[in-house]
Amino acid sequence: MALSNERQTLLYMLIAAYATFWMWYAPWPRNGLPLAEVETERFRKDFKDGFDEDVFAGDLEQFIEADDGCPFSLTAFVQYRDGDSVEYPSKLPEGFEKASTPQEAADIFVQGFLNIAVPYATTPFLVQDYIGHMYRGLREGEEEDSGHDELESWSKVYVIRFRTRRDFLSVIADMKQENLFLHKAAGIAKMTAVVSKASMTPFFSVDLAVEVVVAAVCVLLFHLSYFVFPGPPEEKKKKATKKKAGDKTTTPKASKTGTKNVSKKESKTGEKKD
Repeated sequence: MALSNERQTLLYMLIAAYATFWMWYAPWPRNGLPLAEVETERFRKDFKDGFDEDVFAGDLEQFIEADDGCPFSLTAFVQYRDGDSVEYPSKLPEGFEKASTPQEAADIFVQGFLNIAVPYATTPFLVQDYIGHMYRGLREGEEEDSGHDELESWSKVYVIRFRTRRDFLSVIADMKQENLFLHKAAGIAKMTAVVSKASMTPFFSVDLAVEVVVAAVCVLLFHLSYFVFPGPPEEKKKKATKKKAGDKTTTPKASKTGTKNVSKKESKTGEKKD
């Protein structure tokens, strides 16, 4: 099927856009490449003094050392602070603006994280409200019917996908530079984060789902463009049709009998003159 010039241009643009998206989201060609030694030393230097009081230095060191260059998920259990009073450290960076409520401080922290993380193809793909515990191990000497009053309770559960540990450390470094962890301490009472990665390749993963959805959107846009740019211009078709019809009417068919009669007459008249 012939495409108009506009649809051809749109097709090339969609292919280029999807290829760019895939290289950004994958991320190709650095997927599967662990941190280089230079990067490892840089991150160690950046986080030498820590970046959050809830993060243990030993866990962060092990996290950097065990990098395999593959995507991973971070599941964060978050409990927001109650009340209207907000507390910040006495010494704050110059130009730092405090939030007026704990909820506002938490919103600034979350929004700041998104602004920094999205360029790294990192966004929460699952956000849920915490309901309660279902399974847990009994403590030593605890009765089965002692209740769940002492269990930790949470406000939200976030599942965040990172392309690599390199991206995670880069996001954390940028957040530290923007002083976002001061808002975290003011708006979030406690947080527990669990890092995990796939131990097998599933038939249908979140990454594959996102890539398929984006590809389907590109295909849909291309098909819908037919209603805006419906094929080659009709005038060219009409001109081509008229030209073919004109060639058929103006080209006379030579008559075999007429040719024979003319040649016979010319031969007879030539004989008489002789």
